[in-house]
Amino acid sequence: MSEIQLYWLNLTRLCRLLKANGFQLVFSMFLFLTIASPVSAADKPLVNIFSIERFSKVQNVKVKENNTESKTFELVKQHLANFDFAYKTSSFDHALNYMDNYPNTCIRNIIKSPEREKRLIYSQPQTLYLGARLYLSPNATQSINEDTSDIDLVQFFKKHPEFVLGIEGQRSFGGEIDREVKLIPDKNKYLIEGSSKGTVLIAMLFSSKIDAIIQYPTSIHHAGESLSAEPVSSYGINVGKPYIISYLVCGKTEQGQQIINEYNKALSKAYNYPSYFDAHIGWVQPSNIALFKRLFNQVFINTSY
Repeated sequence: MSEIQLYWLNLTRLCRLLKANGFQLVFSMFLFLTIASPVSAADKPLVNIFSIERFSKVQNVKVKENNTESKTFELVKQHLANFDFAYKTSSFDHALNYMDNYPNTCIRNIIKSPEREKRLIYSQPQTLYLGARLYLSPNATQSINEDTSDIDLVQFFKKHPEFVLGIEGQRSFGGEIDREVKLIPDKNKYLIEGSSKGTVLIAMLFSSKIDAIIQYPTSIHHAGESLSAEPVSSYGINVGKPYIISYLVCGKTEQGQQIINEYNKALSKAYNYPSYFDAHIGWVQPSNIALFKRLFNQVFINTSY
């Protein structure tokens, strides 16, 4: 018997006792106060929701954060009235450690990778981004003469051994690209850690302090606007996908599975509203809107879960 059921059983017994002994007024007042009390309803389950911090804290670097995921999360949350949420921001590793101690913990805006799938349960797709590309700095662009077809990352850096690729610690662009990055020699990689690493790398790219980064078109487009930077050249990655999807993830526990089940129900409802598409399209370059709409329909509308 649950605590709530036991509570009501004891309450019923007490009310019968009071009424049987003629305490009509006391019984009425007690019943009124009990019904009005918030204890009469079960508390909503609390879910800790972590965001992985990527917003810049670096002086003189102010890049707008892509808030597509924030908008889609708010739309999904409208269908999750049975939960209370506590919001936290940290590194990915800290969020995982917290999840180990508190199974009612989930992390937002996470990309699938084989390593993560070993310990995390993924929701249905939540947010869609156009696929990651290799972006070159202005100086690097001037020093090469290649066509714009998709490239092999490993071969590209063999051909340009002087180039340095900026890498974000803990960042995944999907299993295929992650495996290619590991094969690039360490001398061609510059690893940066910390909460503002993504923003710092973009700023370093625009100022030619590094030669290349892997990033999403949306992030580069809006970073360029914020920094008043000139457009940079880019290449598709041959093992990459035309789009990438982010998810809500929870730990592989019974509680984590229950949260994901309810979240998926809310997602399925949110997909059907025009506002869900609108939450995405405001962050897509005009030249990519037709492509994005086709991919959006493919992922969210024409797919059954």
